[in-house]
Amino acid sequence: MKFVVNYDVLKKIYQSKNGYGIERYLIGGLCGVATGMSLCIPSWINSVQNGENVIPNVILSGTGGVITVILASKYFQKLNMESAKQVADFQLRLFVNQLHNIEVRTSLELLKDAKLNQTNYKRVYSDNDIKIPKLMQIKEITVPLTNGYEETILQEHIFGDKDYKISVGELGKKRETKLVKARMNA
Repeated sequence: MKFVVNYDVLKKIYQSKNGYGIERYLIGGLCGVATGMSLCIPSWINSVQNGENVIPNVILSGTGGVITVILASKYFQKLNMESAKQVADFQLRLFVNQLHNIEVRTSLELLKDAKLNQTNYKRVYSDNDIKIPKLMQIKEITVPLTNGYEETILQEHIFGDKDYKISVGELGKKRETKLVKARMNA
């Protein structure tokens, strides 16, 4: 039995523990740089029109941009950290309830200790168009259970799609074939 969620479970667990990832802060930092630089561009234009040297203004605006990046990222970090953790915890509680429906008995605290075993990729073809392949990512995640054992769940995701399919099971073990050098006894 499968069910569908609209987020990567491991990223949501990380978000529940730590808040937003670094990409959120980079966006805030880039917004800070854009703001800092846009405030300095009129002074550059004024310097060029007056025939002055532009380099000191560029250095000054670069320093202002760096300071703005630091302040903006700290602001976004403080503003969004706790709310991101709360939203992630709420979504993981719903996820735990969905896991109970497929007979995986775990809790929020145990789910936060889930570990990634392996990730496989395979080509799949959609039902409508056989000619265009899509890439599917299959993650095998070990989830601790309330009875002390562990259960393996699979998360399937087709790149470009927003749905993540969750099911119970394990990925098949890959067989390795090796060439063996035969001994010849004379």
